[in-house]
Amino acid sequence: MPVTEAIKEGKVVGSVPVDYEYNEIQRLNESGELKDIFTIKRLEQYSQTLKEMGDPLWEKFFQEAEEALNEMQKENKKESADNVELSNEQKKSVLKTFFKIR
Repeated sequence: MPVTEAIKEGKVVGSVPVDYEYNEIQRLNESGELKDIFTIKRLEQYSQTLKEMGDPLWEKFFQEAEEALNEMQKENKKESADNVELSNEQKKSVLKTFFKIR
């Protein structure tokens, strides 16, 4: 985020070569069967960066996604409360049946 903030403030940002190599395991992970997962991760990072840079498309996307997630959480809580009530009713039924049998 420091680079993003510097760019937003109009500062000049550059890059510097770094003598670093991925180790073999990391290279295999990102090119093997986990390749799709890492590709998605990189795309998520890129879209987050664009949002932070003020790209209106990605700002709108993340706002709408947040609203949709909030709605889903509300529905999950509602379903969870309904399930608790149903579960309590089932427990009462089992207890009534148990005490009727005795």
